[in-house]
Amino acid sequence: MRAALLAAVASGKVWDFEIDAGAVAETDDSATQWSNGAALNATLGKLEPNDVLVIPNKTYHIMGGIQASGLKSVVFQLEGTLSFSSDIKNWPTKDGTRVHECFFFGKRRECDVHIVGQGYF
Repeated sequence: MRAALLAAVASGKVWDFEIDAGAVAETDDSATQWSNGAALNATLGKLEPNDVLVIPNKTYHIMGGIQASGLKSVVFQLEGTLSFSSDIKNWPTKDGTRVHECFFFGKRRECDVHIVGQGYF
C-alpha cells in the first residue's frame, strides 16, 4: 500500500517524521513531547501540494496544540502512533486558560489521512 500511495503522489516530497523532522520515538517525557510537537508543527508548515508526511510505525509522544493552515493536496500517512500528552496542565493555551486542540487545521483543501497497519492518533 505504501508504494502505491507514494507513486500516486510522486510529484511531491515524502517527509519522514523521524528522519526529516527529527522526531524521537518511544520516549515519553515532557521534553520529548514538546520537541516532537514542535517538529510536527514545523514540518506541517513546510508541506507543499502533493507532499506526503509519513509517521513511521513507532510511537511518538507529542504535546497538544498541533496547528497548520493553508494545507493543500497533502497526504498524512499514519503508520505508527501519535500519542498526545495526558498532562493537560502543561498543554499550550489560547488565552491562558483554555488548552489548544490536539490538532487544528485551518484553511485546508484536498487533504487525505491514510492509516496504514496499526496507525493511531
